[in-house]
Amino acid sequence: PMINLAVPAVSGLIFGLGFYFILMALNNYLADAHKIYSASAMAAVSLARSVGGGFLPLAADAMYDTLHVQWATSLLGFIMLVMCAVPFDFIRYGKPIRAHSKFCQQLERLKRLVVPTTA
Repeated sequence: PMINLAVPAVSGLIFGLGFYFILMALNNYLADAHKIYSASAMAAVSLARSVGGGFLPLAADAMYDTLHVQWATSLLGFIMLVMCAVPFDFIRYGKPIRAHSKFCQQLERLKRLVVPTTA
């Protein structure tokens, strides 16, 4: 049976929106957690995402040969389904994660030491 061209276009739109929302949640969390070092943290995540995006096509042939089309594509879909929880996990567990981070604790101590000047 033939599949209408709108079906992959709509699925690509849904995937793109989900990926965008996950990235925005991650960037907001990084900005909150790393304060003045947030640009460096976001650059590190961007580098990791680019490296991952560069290596995934190298693994795709082996994955599709081993799992075949249905299961390989389903595996990617299941991974993205699990990743949908990431923004909500940041909302629920973000503050406790930052409370246990030595780096974030150090930033909070430095923030308390700096007294804002009044004009």
